[in-house]
Parts: sequence; structure tokens; C-alpha cells
Amino acid sequence: MLLLNIKKGISLHPIIEEYLSKINNLSALEPKNLPLDVLDAMGEMDEGELFKLCSQFFVLKNNVPNQNNIVNLSEDDIVNGAVKYAKAVLKRIKMQG
Repeated sequence: MLLLNIKKGISLHPIIEEYLSKINNLSALEPKNLPLDVLDAMGEMDEGELFKLCSQFFVLKNNVPNQNNIVNLSEDDIVNGAVKYAKAVLKRIKMQG
């Protein structure tokens, strides 16, 4: 959860925060596995908020920390992964609407 709340005072949407508190495996972060209420909350976000959240979900799902580095993904990997993640989320949102 540290990565999701980098700036003090910044909080997640309550629905997303609740969802993250209940998941027990990383496959729950796949866009295809996100529940409708989470997709609805993501659909209400502006572009910047959505991209930030997609970046955070991508890092949570794909990062393998070690003793030396908390984040082992390059900035390019994170940006490219977040773009793909966001496209998959938007596709699901459009399919639901």
C-alpha cells in the first residue's frame, strides 16, 4: 500500500481502497478481474488520476522488490505497462456502458 499513497494527504477512492484491502492475490489486479464498482470508480476519474492509478496497479502487480530496490521496474516499463493497463480498463468500461 505504500506505493499507492506516496504523497501525504492523497487518498484513494473509497471503493478502490476497500477492494485493495480485500484482495488476496495479484491476479485480482488484472483489468479483466476488476469488479464493476471499481471500474465505475475508475471511469469517474480524470485522465491524470486514472493514469496514476493504472501505473500503481501495474507496479503492484508486476514489481518484484528485493533488498536493494523497492521498485525494480524501469520508468519506461512502468509507463508502457500503465498505458496497456489503462487501455484494457477503458475497454472494459466501454463494454459495460
